[in-house]
Amino acid sequence: MAILIPFANRVKGGEYEFEGVRYLLPKNEEGHAIHGLVLNEEWDVVSIGENNVSLKHVLHNPGYPTELTSIVRYTLIDKGLDIEIIVRNTGLKTHHWSLVLTHTSSLVVIGG
Repeated sequence: MAILIPFANRVKGGEYEFEGVRYLLPKNEEGHAIHGLVLNEEWDVVSIGENNVSLKHVLHNPGYPTELTSIVRYTLIDKGLDIEIIVRNTGLKTHHWSLVLTHTSSLVVIGG
């Protein structure tokens, strides 16, 4: 499962403007930003239990105007996997974000 935060899909040209400030995002070979800013980042282990693990990532990227703190908890249950995701704006600015889980049964959450 891939977690895409703070955006999914593509940002054409890898740049955008928000509140009069231009932000530059990392670009792929085709010159666009894709799949958010946490996909290939390391997450810190917060806790490990007998049947669960919690991971945390603090997004602090010059291509995004604020800081987002994300916590993911994976728990093995009788017939599968329970996933709890918390995303909080822990920065100083308000900004829209989205959360998309890929390779699952199509869950999309829009926040801000």
